[in-house]
Amino acid sequence: MNNQASALAVLVVAETDAGAAWRSVLENTTDAELRRGALDALTDSAVRATKWRKAAGQTPSAAALPGQQS
Repeated sequence: MNNQASALAVLVVAETDAGAAWRSVLENTTDAELRRGALDALTDSAVRATKWRKAAGQTPSAAALPGQQS
């Protein structure tokens, strides 16, 4: 990582991967408290990923289905 563009790209990947992990938690548990926490974390991750994509000039800046790998 040696410039702003590459740093932003890494942040987008990190948030996208985190979103995929939290979505997996949602899909694989029935515990209400855990699901609520996973949903909150997925939402937060999607918001951060959108902010990083906007900062990097990527379009679209928001994922249609956060947490779903394309």
